[in-house]
Amino acid sequence: MIIGLLLAWVFPIAAFANDNNVKFSHSGGFYKQSFALSLTCQDGYTIHYTTNGNEPKWTDPQYQSPLWLDEKLYSNSKIYTIQTCSDELWYVPDKIQQCIVIRAAAFDEEGYRVGETVTNSFFMNALGCKDKEIPIVSLCVDSVSLFDY
Repeated sequence: MIIGLLLAWVFPIAAFANDNNVKFSHSGGFYKQSFALSLTCQDGYTIHYTTNGNEPKWTDPQYQSPLWLDEKLYSNSKIYTIQTCSDELWYVPDKIQQCIVIRAAAFDEEGYRVGETVTNSFFMNALGCKDKEIPIVSLCVDSVSLFDY
Protein backbone atom coordinates (compact mmCIF):
# COMPACT_ATOMS: atom_id res chain seq x y z
CA MET A 1 0.00 0.00 0.00
CA ILE A 2 2.79 2.43 0.89
CA ILE A 3 4.62 1.63 -2.37
CA GLY A 4 1.44 2.31 -4.38
CA LEU A 5 0.96 5.69 -2.69
CA LEU A 6 4.62 6.55 -3.21
CA LEU A 7 4.42 5.68 -6.93
CA ALA A 8 1.19 7.66 -7.33
CA TRP A 9 2.91 10.63 -5.75
CA VAL A 10 6.19 10.38 -7.73
CA PHE A 11 4.85 9.74 -11.26
CA PRO A 12 2.55 12.79 -11.50
CA ILE A 13 5.45 15.02 -10.45
CA ALA A 14 7.75 13.45 -13.08
CA ALA A 15 5.07 13.87 -15.76
CA PHE A 16 4.55 17.52 -14.76
CA ALA A 17 8.31 18.22 -14.89
CA ASN A 18 8.50 16.87 -18.47
CA ASP A 19 5.80 19.35 -19.58
CA ASN A 20 8.37 22.13 -19.16
CA ASN A 21 10.85 20.54 -21.56
CA VAL A 22 11.49 22.10 -24.95
CA LYS A 23 9.99 20.23 -27.90
CA PHE A 24 11.82 19.99 -31.25
CA SER A 25 9.89 19.95 -34.54
CA HIS A 26 12.39 17.38 -35.92
CA SER A 27 14.26 14.69 -34.04
CA GLY A 28 18.01 14.41 -34.36
CA GLY A 29 19.37 12.24 -37.14
CA PHE A 30 20.42 12.29 -40.79
CA TYR A 31 18.94 14.80 -43.23
CA LYS A 32 19.67 15.20 -46.92
CA GLN A 33 18.63 18.86 -47.08
CA SER A 34 18.66 21.91 -44.85
CA PHE A 35 15.43 22.76 -43.07
CA ALA A 36 13.88 25.09 -40.49
CA LEU A 37 13.84 23.69 -36.94
CA SER A 38 11.12 24.96 -34.63
CA LEU A 39 11.35 24.85 -30.84
CA THR A 40 8.35 25.11 -28.53
CA CYS A 41 7.60 25.04 -24.82
CA GLN A 42 4.77 25.92 -22.46
CA ASP A 43 3.41 29.46 -22.60
CA GLY A 44 5.03 31.86 -20.17
CA TYR A 45 8.53 30.47 -20.62
CA THR A 46 11.34 31.46 -22.96
CA ILE A 47 13.67 29.09 -24.76
CA HIS A 48 17.41 29.64 -24.75
CA TYR A 49 19.70 27.47 -26.86
CA THR A 50 23.31 26.78 -27.81
CA THR A 51 24.97 25.40 -30.93
CA ASN A 52 28.39 24.76 -29.37
CA GLY A 53 27.44 21.84 -27.11
CA ASN A 54 27.31 23.89 -23.92
CA GLU A 55 24.45 23.67 -21.45
CA PRO A 56 22.09 26.59 -22.25
CA LYS A 57 21.97 29.48 -19.81
CA TRP A 58 19.63 32.46 -19.52
CA THR A 59 22.34 34.61 -21.19
CA ASP A 60 22.53 32.41 -24.31
CA PRO A 61 20.53 33.31 -27.43
CA GLN A 62 16.78 33.33 -26.95
CA TYR A 63 14.79 31.38 -29.50
CA GLN A 64 12.67 33.80 -31.52
CA SER A 65 11.99 32.05 -34.81
CA PRO A 66 12.83 28.76 -36.55
CA LEU A 67 16.53 27.97 -36.88
CA TRP A 68 17.71 27.23 -40.41
CA LEU A 69 19.91 24.14 -40.14
CA ASP A 70 22.71 24.41 -42.67
CA GLU A 71 26.50 24.67 -42.78
CA LYS A 72 26.41 28.16 -41.19
CA LEU A 73 24.94 26.86 -37.92
CA TYR A 74 27.35 24.10 -36.88
CA SER A 75 29.86 24.71 -34.14
CA ASN A 76 33.26 25.51 -35.56
CA SER A 77 35.06 24.43 -32.40
CA LYS A 78 38.19 22.50 -33.22
CA ILE A 79 37.77 19.74 -30.62
CA TYR A 80 39.40 17.27 -33.03
CA THR A 81 42.71 19.15 -32.64
CA ILE A 82 42.97 18.25 -28.95
CA GLN A 83 45.72 15.69 -28.56
CA THR A 84 44.32 12.57 -26.89
CA CYS A 85 47.19 10.10 -27.31
CA SER A 86 50.98 9.96 -27.55
CA ASP A 87 52.87 12.10 -30.08
CA GLU A 88 53.78 9.15 -32.30
CA LEU A 89 50.11 8.08 -32.70
CA TRP A 90 48.44 11.48 -32.83
CA TYR A 91 47.56 13.37 -36.00
CA VAL A 92 45.06 16.03 -37.03
CA PRO A 93 42.51 14.59 -39.48
CA ASP A 94 42.43 16.33 -42.86
CA LYS A 95 38.67 15.88 -43.32
CA ILE A 96 36.03 16.24 -40.61
CA GLN A 97 32.35 15.48 -40.90
CA GLN A 98 30.46 18.09 -38.92
CA CYS A 99 27.05 17.97 -37.32
CA ILE A 100 24.77 20.57 -35.80
CA VAL A 101 24.13 20.13 -32.09
CA ILE A 102 21.22 22.09 -30.66
CA ARG A 103 20.80 22.16 -26.88
CA ALA A 104 17.76 24.00 -25.56
CA ALA A 105 15.99 24.61 -22.25
CA ALA A 106 12.97 26.56 -21.01
CA PHE A 107 13.44 29.42 -18.54
CA ASP A 108 11.01 31.42 -16.45
CA GLU A 109 10.87 35.24 -16.41
CA GLU A 110 13.43 35.36 -13.58
CA GLY A 111 16.00 33.38 -15.55
CA TYR A 112 15.62 30.04 -13.77
CA ARG A 113 15.61 26.88 -15.85
CA VAL A 114 12.25 25.13 -15.48
CA GLY A 115 12.85 21.98 -17.51
CA GLU A 116 15.60 19.63 -18.54
CA THR A 117 18.10 20.50 -21.26
CA VAL A 118 17.05 18.78 -24.47
CA THR A 119 19.78 17.90 -26.97
CA ASN A 120 19.58 16.78 -30.60
CA SER A 121 22.33 16.21 -33.17
CA PHE A 122 21.59 16.81 -36.84
CA PHE A 123 23.81 15.24 -39.51
CA MET A 124 23.42 17.01 -42.86
CA ASN A 125 24.65 16.08 -46.32
CA ALA A 126 25.84 19.69 -46.73
CA LEU A 127 28.22 19.10 -43.80
CA GLY A 128 29.73 15.99 -45.38
CA CYS A 129 27.65 13.43 -43.49
CA LYS A 130 26.09 10.72 -45.60
CA ASP A 131 23.53 8.36 -44.11
CA LYS A 132 24.81 4.79 -43.70
CA GLU A 133 28.37 5.75 -44.69
CA ILE A 134 29.86 4.83 -41.30
CA PRO A 135 28.37 4.18 -37.85
CA ILE A 136 28.09 7.44 -35.91
CA VAL A 137 27.59 8.09 -32.23
CA SER A 138 26.87 11.59 -30.97
CA LEU A 139 27.96 12.32 -27.40
CA CYS A 140 27.24 15.56 -25.64
CA VAL A 141 29.27 15.94 -22.48
CA ASP A 142 30.99 18.75 -20.65
CA SER A 143 34.60 19.06 -21.86
CA VAL A 144 35.95 18.72 -18.31
CA SER A 145 34.18 15.39 -17.92
CA LEU A 146 35.31 14.20 -21.34
CA PHE A 147 39.02 15.04 -20.94
CA ASP A 148 39.40 14.81 -17.15
CA TYR A 149 41.44 12.07 -15.54
